[in-house]
Amino acid sequence: MTGFNMAIFSSNNLSTRFTVILTVVMTGVFLMFSSILTIRNIGSINSQLNKKLSDLSSLAQSSLSSALWQYNETNISDFVDALFLYENIAFVKVVSDENKPFIIKKRSQYEGITISDYDKSSLFVTRTIPIMHNSVNVGAIQVAVARESISHIIISHTLTSILGLLILTVVIYFTVLLITRRFVLHQILLLKNSTDEISSGNLDAFIYTGGRDEIGELAKSIDSMRTSIKDSIEKIRKADELAKVNIRLNKEILERKEAEKELAKYRDHLKELVDERTSELEIKNNDLEIAIKESETFSYSISHDLKAPLRAIAGFSKLLMQDLGQH
Repeated sequence: MTGFNMAIFSSNNLSTRFTVILTVVMTGVFLMFSSILTIRNIGSINSQLNKKLSDLSSLAQSSLSSALWQYNETNISDFVDALFLYENIAFVKVVSDENKPFIIKKRSQYEGITISDYDKSSLFVTRTIPIMHNSVNVGAIQVAVARESISHIIISHTLTSILGLLILTVVIYFTVLLITRRFVLHQILLLKNSTDEISSGNLDAFIYTGGRDEIGELAKSIDSMRTSIKDSIEKIRKADELAKVNIRLNKEILERKEAEKELAKYRDHLKELVDERTSELEIKNNDLEIAIKESETFSYSISHDLKAPLRAIAGFSKLLMQDLGQH
């Protein structure tokens, strides 16, 4: 039984597990009610048999009282023959008050069976009915009733009841199965499909949350969990973006610092170049000023030294022009 339970609950298919469990439960219910019906039918037929024996006691008391008092064997025999019209009667024995047999009659198939055998056998119901006449015991009648035909009736009634119960069980089984699959397993299947989509990465998968039962509450919980996961992923994504931005900013800061260092080096080098160039210019400027001064001195000296020759040349040229003008 433990292995059977493990086999049921180890199945991955909820529908299969439910079907197996429902089958086991309905089979148990069917067997239980079949047993109850069988016991009830047996009790009912036994009650009817006892009632028949009680009616037979009353009938024997009223019919045999005078016959036994008068030792009227004809009436006694007619009464016994009448009893055998009931097919369940297997044995009848009528005795006097001195226990002297008046008549013993049994069906042919029960020849060789004594009254004590009838008492011991579960196939028969026996009863000894005392006969009174004016409050005086005038004899008794012993009756044995066969259970065989009654057993057939019990079996027939039981089979009919079991068949009806079986039909009812099958109808209930398939009705419950269809209703469960329509209103329970179908919702679970939809929820499973939604969770499969969510697990595959589709956090926007549709989840039906309109149910008001436990499955609806479960769907709402899953939907709430899905929302929390989306919020967490969004926070993680933003944090990741911020981390990337932070890394980029740190990189830019490092690059800017490196650029500033290079710029500072270039600026220092440029300053050195400017200072060097300025020194060179100052030296050249001083040399130029000296050259200019020397040039001015030289020009002054030349201009002063050339004034007299130039005046002579100018005067001589003038004279030549005048002389040429006269000719």
